[in-house]
Amino acid sequence: MRYRHLLIASFLSFIPQGIFANLGLPELSADEPIEFDQQTQSMVAKGHARLVRGKFFLEADNIRFNKLENVATATGDVQVNYETARLVTQELSYDPGKYYIDVDAFRAGEAPLYFSGKHAEGNMQLLTIEDGELFYGEPDFFSPNIRAKKITFSPENGRVVSKHALFRVGKVPVFYLPYCSFSTQESPYKIKSKYGHRNNLGYFGQNTVFFPINEKIKLGGLVDYYTKRGWLYGPAGEYSLFSDTTAMRGWLQSGYISDRGDRGTDTLGDPIQRDRDFIMWRHKQTLYDNVELTGDLNWWSDSYVTRDFRPQFFYNDQRPDNFVEGLYLGQGYYIGGFTRFRPNDFEQVAERLPEVSFHWTPSELFETGIYQQIDADFVHLQEKQLSGTPERSTDRIDGYYGLSRPFNMSPWLTFTPVAGGRFTQYANSKGNVSGKESYTRFLGQIGFDLDALAFGQWDYHNKNWNIHGLRHMMRPRLQYRYIPNANQGQSNIPEIDKQVFRTYLPPIDLGEIRTIDEMVDENLLRLGLENSLQTQAQGYGSRDLATLDLYQDIRFTRQAGENTLSNFYTTLGLFPVEWLDLFLYNRFDIEDLTEREIRTGLRIHDADLWALTFETNNLQHEISQYTLGGEFQLNHRNKVKGRWRYDSHRGQLVEQMYSYWMRLGKAWSVEYQLVFHKGTTRENGTQFNIVVQLLSF
Repeated sequence: MRYRHLLIASFLSFIPQGIFANLGLPELSADEPIEFDQQTQSMVAKGHARLVRGKFFLEADNIRFNKLENVATATGDVQVNYETARLVTQELSYDPGKYYIDVDAFRAGEAPLYFSGKHAEGNMQLLTIEDGELFYGEPDFFSPNIRAKKITFSPENGRVVSKHALFRVGKVPVFYLPYCSFSTQESPYKIKSKYGHRNNLGYFGQNTVFFPINEKIKLGGLVDYYTKRGWLYGPAGEYSLFSDTTAMRGWLQSGYISDRGDRGTDTLGDPIQRDRDFIMWRHKQTLYDNVELTGDLNWWSDSYVTRDFRPQFFYNDQRPDNFVEGLYLGQGYYIGGFTRFRPNDFEQVAERLPEVSFHWTPSELFETGIYQQIDADFVHLQEKQLSGTPERSTDRIDGYYGLSRPFNMSPWLTFTPVAGGRFTQYANSKGNVSGKESYTRFLGQIGFDLDALAFGQWDYHNKNWNIHGLRHMMRPRLQYRYIPNANQGQSNIPEIDKQVFRTYLPPIDLGEIRTIDEMVDENLLRLGLENSLQTQAQGYGSRDLATLDLYQDIRFTRQAGENTLSNFYTTLGLFPVEWLDLFLYNRFDIEDLTEREIRTGLRIHDADLWALTFETNNLQHEISQYTLGGEFQLNHRNKVKGRWRYDSHRGQLVEQMYSYWMRLGKAWSVEYQLVFHKGTTRENGTQFNIVVQLLSF
């Protein structure tokens, strides 16, 4: 028989418990009859005893509640549940009025945190743990953890603070942390290590670690050792700061090595010095929702320092950029401040020291239906040459004013005449052919845009392909621009913002062209056809099944080496189902019937079970490579991966990678890699790696 009583004096015990439940008072129940000790004014519950108050649930073999002290003492197989938190121990003291607990030798957890310690006391505002252990993620033999004499935890704020702590892997101490503070919303530490052998480095160990100083800042460093090169080390950090007025994120990594190995030469053919270092910093910030700050710093001692010691950064950014930009967003306009600088003497950069710009977005002019656009900027340009030629520099003022008037010829056709003028003045110039220090140029353009829109819909459904209706949208486009005498005064202009090699469609509108120091006459008609095939997405909106964009330029004015017809551009994307992605980019010379460039990508996958990718990259006379990659998950803890890259110009496999990936415990992943390189500048030979990484929870 089950008995339930209120934790009230015995003379109130006959009052129905529902009244006190509504008042939020604790309730006591047990499988055996509850006893009342008149002398100590205590209620004693035995046999699967339970005490409940709101979301707090206490269960034990025995529970004694002292009415005078308002304290419950639980003994024997004690379990406490509060919302998603759980605590187990053998003895516990609890004050229901304050939600205050006092406990020895306990284990507790609220995902993703798991605690244990010799003693703890506190409430939901602050819990203090003595001689404790803290795991982020479920504890096991390999789990990273913090052991400290004192740990404080604020469940309501989700914040943990420890002092004089040891960071450990399992029971093995790794680092001493004098102070550590972090939020429970993300993993407090990040660790990635790579061990292996490479011909030009010898045996090596690479380590990148971050530990929390507080919930917003993580500090750490890079610590590497290479048997053929020496020690590499440097500070690192991450930050993520948020308030009512600002949001800020960023990271920094750096390294220095006194390189005693065979360093070779850089991209300019100059010998690489022994002292080698790099600093990489990324910053993004928003202020008051209308001010944006962006920074990017890549300070390298030589062109190959990251390629040798941090190749993941090099392959993502082989030509490092360095800039700081500020942007103010107004009502219909924005003001920008931008500087690009050159800390690395092995690269040629058009430095902007600084550039200040104003942009008025297209807006209607006095309810006439005519839209105006205004762009203006001032910049000090500077370019140091690598070949020993004189330095180029100038102060440049540039402004563009454009007008456009859309005419809706029909619901599906819009004709928009455009006209504009661009004023550019160069002052204090150095490095131009004429030797003049100042020059002023005015350019004008006329043209039009003709845009059409057609679509068709079909009530077609296919459960296997997850298709719920079809819609084809087709956008034929016609653009014409005439910019006469664009190359006027070219000998008076230092060519700093000049033409560069590119494979995509260049802009043709005078207001959008950035390479204004090397302009050419333009009389051009661009034909385009944009297509998308869509179906209804699950929930809301639509998703693309296929896209196809086609472009062709017709040049009425040609430059040296140009044909009347430009290359024909094709971009294709196919995404018919979740397990298939196909991409194609093609550039074809119609007049010479020559394939100038083709790039393709195909990915077939089955959730996380397996994936197969195939990529081609062909650029006439430059690149002809084919890459095959795949991965297969053996089970939830193991997978195999591979990648093969073939160079048809060399007639050989230039890269082979074989990998076995596994989970180690609940917190780590270990990947064994065998890599072969041929025909590279730095990495030729066989490489063996063991990559150890702390998983995110």
